[in-house]
Amino acid sequence: MRKGLGIILEEISTMTTEYTNQDKNLAECIVSSHSYENKVQAANTEYKFDEVTEKEVAEFKLYEYPEIYENYKQSHILGSGDETFREAVQNMDALNAELGPDKQLKAFILIFKNQSEQAGIMQENYWKGGNKNEFVLTIGVDNNNNIQWAHPFTWSENVAVKSNIRSFVAKQGKLNLAKVSSYMYGELDKNFERKHFKDFNYLTVEPSNRSMTITTILLIIINVCFAVWFILNEHNNKFFSNRD
Repeated sequence: MRKGLGIILEEISTMTTEYTNQDKNLAECIVSSHSYENKVQAANTEYKFDEVTEKEVAEFKLYEYPEIYENYKQSHILGSGDETFREAVQNMDALNAELGPDKQLKAFILIFKNQSEQAGIMQENYWKGGNKNEFVLTIGVDNNNNIQWAHPFTWSENVAVKSNIRSFVAKQGKLNLAKVSSYMYGELDKNFERKHFKDFNYLTVEPSNRSMTITTILLIIINVCFAVWFILNEHNNKFFSNRD
């Protein structure tokens, strides 16, 4: 996941998808990256996400944000699937390509094997709630692909989309990714509303302790340098010599 390195604001890359051809049999799913300022990640407010350590990433087998490969492709399902995996991949490509431009939407499914629901919560923290246009569904299964839990996260204005998809997944005994991705298509088409991050303009951003320390040290160094220059520079010496 893209981690905040900026002192005040972070620019986040958000992905969008589209088809290059109206004929779905000939269509190619294209992914592109855009940037925006994410004040939520920098502000110390109720939206602050817990920091995730490298140890926790390994313990819960958390996913890094999928990179764009071959210049325009991206994986929309992360983790081991089932016998419907290939169909589900096509469904997710279609979902993102067809709903992406109109709904300003990007959707992912993340599969966790033999992990507690805490893994889904940790994934949300690791990705810091996801990008403003994303819907991420995390699913926990056992070795036989029996569903153990579902934890979706999104900034969508319509919270019903999370509860509806979570309920649908929970009712399945065994994971069927094709059915899940198909249901997600209809539910997101009907209920997803992208969050406008300008709604967070009221947030105030406080510099971190590290930033304050660095700034203080730099100011001290600059002031010392100016003081030394003022005392030792030749123009200043001539001025005092003339006065004598």
